[in-house]
Amino acid sequence: MKLLRSLIQDGYTALLDHRCRSAAQSFSELLNGLDPQKIKQLNLAMINYVLVVYGLAMSLLGIGRPEELSEAENQFKRILEFYPNEGLDSLAYCGIGKVYLKKNRFQEALTHFEKASTLIYRLPGVLS
Repeated sequence: MKLLRSLIQDGYTALLDHRCRSAAQSFSELLNGLDPQKIKQLNLAMINYVLVVYGLAMSLLGIGRPEELSEAENQFKRILEFYPNEGLDSLAYCGIGKVYLKKNRFQEALTHFEKASTLIYRLPGVLS
């Protein structure tokens, strides 16, 4: 459990400090060691797991190389496909939009930003 907390803290600290490679390494190591089917046994909610996936995607986006952008897109799509009930859809759509923006695919980026915007307006008052 200490290793788990340490990797999460290291990943998000690195992401906040714009050390995206270090953050991606921490989140990748964390995801390789976590089984989403056993999250509850660790006294974690599924949202915690999904936030680690999101952290990895944001790290890869920050690196910005073509391979990492493609993997970031895959991670954002993973959130949409496998974890639609965790409430991170708007963040995932926004993330995909940022990937497309970096790839100079402006129309696709706009489409995903619009989806994110639509979802945000559907959220309860405090969140919107």
